[in-house]
Amino acid sequence: MKTLLHYISILIISLIYNSSSYGQALLTARTAPSDFQKAIELFEKQKYEAAQDYMDRYVAEHPGSEYAIEASYYAAFCAVKLDRADGEERFHQFVRKYPHHHQATLAYYELGNIYCNKQNYAKCIEYYLAVDLNQVDNALRAELQYRLAYAYLSEKDFDRALEYFNYIKNHDGPYTAASNYYAGYLALKKGDYKTALTDLYKAGENEAYEAVVPYLILEVLYQAKKFDEVIAYAKEIQVKQPSLKNQEDIELLTAESYFFLKNYKTAILHYENYNYLQPSEVTDEIRYRLAYALYQTGDNYKSLKYLKELALKGGKFSQLASYYMGLIYIKTNQKNLALAAFDQARQLNFLNDIQLEAAFQYAQLSYELGNLPVAIDALQKFKKSYPNNEHTAIVDKLLSQVYLDTNNYDLAIGYIEGLAEKPDAILQVYQKATFYKGNSYFNQEDYDKAITWFEKSLLYTYDSDINLQAHLWLGESYAAQQAYPQAISHYQPVVQMKGKKDTSYYQDAVYGLGYAYFNMENYKESLPLFLEYTSLCTSKTSNTWRSDAVVRTADCYYVLKQYSKALALYEQAQPDYPAHSCYQKALIYDLLNNFTAARQNLETIIQNYETTAYYEKALYKYAYLALQHQDYASAIKGFTNFIQKKLYSPLVPDALLNRAIARVNLKQYAEAGEDYEALLRDYPTHPNAQSALLELPKLVIQEGKPEKLQQYLASYKAANPRSDKLETINFEAAKNLFYSQNYSQAIEYLTDFMVSYPNSPLLDEASFLLAEAYYRLDNDERALTQYHIAGKNKQSPFYNKVLSRIAAISYKHKDFKAALAHYSELKERASNKKELYYALEGIMKSSDMLQQYDEVNQAASQIIKQGNITVNAVNQASLYLGKAAMKQGKKQEALQYFKQIIASGQDNYAAESQYLIAQVHYESGEYNQSLETLFMLNKQFTNYPAWTNKSFLLIADNYIGLHEIFQAKATLQSIVDNASDTTMVHTAQEKLQLINQQLEADSLAQATQIAPTQKENNEFKTLEEDQNN
Repeated sequence: MKTLLHYISILIISLIYNSSSYGQALLTARTAPSDFQKAIELFEKQKYEAAQDYMDRYVAEHPGSEYAIEASYYAAFCAVKLDRADGEERFHQFVRKYPHHHQATLAYYELGNIYCNKQNYAKCIEYYLAVDLNQVDNALRAELQYRLAYAYLSEKDFDRALEYFNYIKNHDGPYTAASNYYAGYLALKKGDYKTALTDLYKAGENEAYEAVVPYLILEVLYQAKKFDEVIAYAKEIQVKQPSLKNQEDIELLTAESYFFLKNYKTAILHYENYNYLQPSEVTDEIRYRLAYALYQTGDNYKSLKYLKELALKGGKFSQLASYYMGLIYIKTNQKNLALAAFDQARQLNFLNDIQLEAAFQYAQLSYELGNLPVAIDALQKFKKSYPNNEHTAIVDKLLSQVYLDTNNYDLAIGYIEGLAEKPDAILQVYQKATFYKGNSYFNQEDYDKAITWFEKSLLYTYDSDINLQAHLWLGESYAAQQAYPQAISHYQPVVQMKGKKDTSYYQDAVYGLGYAYFNMENYKESLPLFLEYTSLCTSKTSNTWRSDAVVRTADCYYVLKQYSKALALYEQAQPDYPAHSCYQKALIYDLLNNFTAARQNLETIIQNYETTAYYEKALYKYAYLALQHQDYASAIKGFTNFIQKKLYSPLVPDALLNRAIARVNLKQYAEAGEDYEALLRDYPTHPNAQSALLELPKLVIQEGKPEKLQQYLASYKAANPRSDKLETINFEAAKNLFYSQNYSQAIEYLTDFMVSYPNSPLLDEASFLLAEAYYRLDNDERALTQYHIAGKNKQSPFYNKVLSRIAAISYKHKDFKAALAHYSELKERASNKKELYYALEGIMKSSDMLQQYDEVNQAASQIIKQGNITVNAVNQASLYLGKAAMKQGKKQEALQYFKQIIASGQDNYAAESQYLIAQVHYESGEYNQSLETLFMLNKQFTNYPAWTNKSFLLIADNYIGLHEIFQAKATLQSIVDNASDTTMVHTAQEKLQLINQQLEADSLAQATQIAPTQKENNEFKTLEEDQNN
């Protein structure tokens, strides 16, 4: 809006600058010499240069005369008109030389004009006041007083200015109307609205002011908060004077008046008119009021447009804009967007009431969105900053509720443990929080910590279901550590609880208790529990573990020699556990002397289930059955097949011995001797070596080579020297140090033992324990070296463990090819399901790092086929299948895997899957879908901060993609302010810098497109500037 005085000053310029030279009138009234008269004539014709020459010559020729004095004055006047450097000084000399001369009065006046034109109003006033008013006529006196008033006004000495304007306005003359106008303006500044209106109405009676007075009258009414009168007067003058000056500002005053009368709909029309007429003059305050009016009328889309612009600028209107953006987003159910808006509003401190309300909304909304750790922090900060306010009761309620609902157990537990008083309601929260924290550790397979927190939860019994579940998971934790007696003690309270049979945790406890007894080989106790479990699970769809329970029931019947029942259940379980069922049926049929049925079941395994752990057993048993039934040729063929396919199996010594026995029965003495020799050569410490040594003498004698017997005896003695107590004591001491976790000392003892007893049969175990000790001390380099040494004997019972360790260390140090090779070997040698799982997991991970996705898919698929050998094994494998698909550009396939993982449970793999779904949507340009997925991640997976924290950078990227720059900046700033990960903070800072650079560039581009409509908005213009307008 242009300043009021800008419009006022223009009106009076012509009056001041069109006034005649009163000096001339004084001179021409007297008779003058001809030369002097000639100079005056040139002066009157405005031929100042010639006039000055005449005047100067006259002064030189007639020094001291009366006309010479007057010629000096006019010469100075001409010099000023010609803008000569000495013009002003000539007037000064004249005044100093002739201070009492009648022309000195006009000299003071002209000096005042000179300084006025230079905007040196202080000097201007000094010379105007020096003019002797008694020596000038009324016209000049009126002009001089008006000029003085204006000079005081320019110096912001409003009281003096008003004094002169009030004097002039009460005397008719050329400056009366202007003085009324100025006096009205100054009364307005003083807040004297009644006087201001009186003066302005009088000014408006003058034709020169009728077009500009209405705006100032509107300003007075507006300042007086007479908004109804503003509107009425605006309507009136629009009819009377359609071509008013300052139309754009009249629109603004009208808009403001409607705004304060809460007639927002009409206010919007006038704000938009002003915006159209004066786009470059729209201030942040006006833009905010327009946005607020739009908000009040429900035009959320247009309101947001203006609010977003303001929110990016900073300052109090940025704070207001952010707050109302938040309210609009809540109203339109875009709560995640509202959160960022309230966050900015609460962090700005220009308006305390808005800051308080924004802080409350932010805390409440964080809770509603499930951002519980953030909600806790926000609520606690709110209570501390605003201890007593209208929201206190709600905040207290929310804090209590958020602890009940939180998944961030550390915050909940820490808060509660820090309370001086803990009422029952809080201890109920503590019971649940400690239980869920224990559950979290259990899912991470950190059973020691899980046990600690489950036991803390058991200290309180407010919630009986939580109490029983704590017992259940304590049982599961102890069972995972093979501490079965302790597991049983916690399963039993759940099983003994009446009225809980329909709960999943009762069924799980029955199942777990059955397994605990089973693993302790207490099959009589185990059997009824497995039977109960299968009866509780009436269909396969009701529980995925029912089939496993059926198998274990069959196993119990088998051990208890109830073979018919065992066979029936193995038949029932065979679709889900084919290899195990067939093998166990073969054993039973063998016991029942049904040789044909036994062979058929073993053949089923050999032909169809080569990748299972039962394949090796079936191969061996198939050959052994032939031996038992004196089918020696088939036995030899079977054992040979076994040795060729399972060269590193611990059953190879048995296969060699039994093949030798079969060969002896077929009188193949040389071949039998080779088997015995292989036993003595490759397995000298195995018990079967002694059997070989007993049989070889017969064979070498029959072969006619008795000298070989001495060689065999020497070799056996070297491998099995007579042990003594000292060797045993030393080794047991080293083992005790190792198992008591004194690894450094264990290393010393084991090293010394291996040097002292290089041929000890305990050397394989010592070598392995030495490698393990280095491994436990995180000395990977020494451990790896020692594992390779321990792995030289592939017949060692520790060889598979050595393979696992070498593979794991290689993977850790990013030698993925070595890791893959060792995991692959472990897979071929695996003797049980768990070993096979760890091998497959390693193959899957290593292949992924090597970008060998076919191998990833094969390993992951085998893991899924095996089922959850460890907790969440299937989810982990599915995740790798999804990631492999994603890396190969198979996005839909990847999404399918990720969604399956999330549906199966809320673990770390599900959290990562949720994040990856969002990433797929982002890479596809589906920013809104990506955001929704990330918001769900932050709501459902708060216990996995690695993924929730990472999500905020992707949230910011999505906002950038949607051109929601305010939201992007707010998200990135939150990362900078709150994140502890320096890499995340650095990335956020870089993104913020790019956004700010782009905003500056956009602002500069916009500024160059809008031409300025007026000069710099100085409140008081010089008279010359106004004259040029």
